[in-house]
Amino acid sequence: MEIAIIWIILCIVIGLLGKNKKIGFGAAFLLSLILSPLIGLIIVLVSSSKEPHNKLSSAMVKLINEGDQLFRKKDYDNAIDKYNGALKYSDKAPATNFKLAKSYSMKKNGQESLKHLIIAIEQGYKNFDKIQNDKELSYLRDMSEFKELVVNNYKFENNQSVRINTTDKYDKFEKLNYLLKNGILNQEEFTIEKNKILNENQD
Repeated sequence: MEIAIIWIILCIVIGLLGKNKKIGFGAAFLLSLILSPLIGLIIVLVSSSKEPHNKLSSAMVKLINEGDQLFRKKDYDNAIDKYNGALKYSDKAPATNFKLAKSYSMKKNGQESLKHLIIAIEQGYKNFDKIQNDKELSYLRDMSEFKELVVNNYKFENNQSVRINTTDKYDKFEKLNYLLKNGILNQEEFTIEKNKILNENQD
């Protein structure tokens, strides 16, 4: 009886070890129970870890979905508002920046479209086929700055970076004001972050 209890406890422990692996808790526990805790442990150790993923907040997902619906209705102004609202919840959102690039392109606002495309690429957006073929980016693709970006294998030159830095600062201030108004930052934290933005690129 004691051996059975110890056996089950060991299987549970191994199941917990497998929780953060691709094998998962259930499979690790059952294999240990059926085969042996030692074999289960070996299987868990050779199992690869789960790929990390960033969970989007439900509020951010809601805003993105609402933006997508407005975009499909060709209501680009309100779609942009929703996407920009979603960006307030995450500093890294390549897909949302790509959606903004498309929205601004449809409004024939090339500079904003290019800015958000560059941010999307910087943040890891790699679907270059969509960049080259999505009809919503037709206006952007006609711009000389975009053609320059393609020639440089989607690596922007320093002068392109300078062109978007000023606008980026305003965007960051807007985000900080939003966080302050909603009580996410206190006044002291707001001042510290504001000074960081003001001192960017001063070196």
